[in-house]
Amino acid sequence: MQAVAELGAAAADHLPRDNRRTRAHDRRRSPRRSLSCFARAAAGGCWRVGDAPSITLYFTSPAGQAGVKFGWANLRCQRVSVMTDEVPEELAAILNEVERAIEAKLYYLAIAVALSLPDICSCLECDPSKPIWATSEKYITWCKTNLSGQFRNLDGTDLFRIRGGILHQGHFDHPKSKFDRIVFLGPESAFKAHDVIATIAPGITFSGVTVEELRIVGDVLQLDVLRFCRSIMDGARRWSVAKKSDPFVQENLPNLVRYRPNGLPPFSVGVPTVA
Repeated sequence: MQAVAELGAAAADHLPRDNRRTRAHDRRRSPRRSLSCFARAAAGGCWRVGDAPSITLYFTSPAGQAGVKFGWANLRCQRVSVMTDEVPEELAAILNEVERAIEAKLYYLAIAVALSLPDICSCLECDPSKPIWATSEKYITWCKTNLSGQFRNLDGTDLFRIRGGILHQGHFDHPKSKFDRIVFLGPESAFKAHDVIATIAPGITFSGVTVEELRIVGDVLQLDVLRFCRSIMDGARRWSVAKKSDPFVQENLPNLVRYRPNGLPPFSVGVPTVA
């Protein structure tokens, strides 16, 4: 990973000086650390930088760990701008719940709700005068339209399968998954990777434990939990802004379940309610 970090630092030299900062840099980081921030992004971290070209990296295993390969990873460097003030309060309430779950390190909840957003948004587009059903076709079509380019190794079908696993079975597996294992990395992890496939051969051991025991043989997809959730959330925000004049969406929005701190008059007045 050191070589990757060095590549990231070198690539930063090609950025305009004003664009070498991460989004978090302005308030929390000094200018002297701007290059190291970019290096962390190149190593698969969760930093986003300003207008920069796309960079493709190839991760290889450390010496002595034969059989472990890290696949191609594409770092998309782009300025992120989502007009959160234009998101309707009904949907914003759900997005805020995901952010709060992330802040509280309740990553299972954050991932589960984030993966529900394509269901929620696609059903909001339906005619409210008719029965509305969430289907795989609606989910996949919504992802194709609103999350295009957000993931290198995931499409709408993959996301739907992960969603089904975590919501109904408590894991990320699926009989038709193209990955042997999916792993989400929290921001506390010293190892940073996002949307990267590690191909691990049988017989490898880590600290005396075999990869078979760890269930990490074959193609293991590694995802950064923050970047994953926020990519889907950003897609939902863009979608909501685009649909602000859609009559079906506007009629369905008030029906979304959300936390109501002042209650739901006349049934509950002044009593915090989820309804």
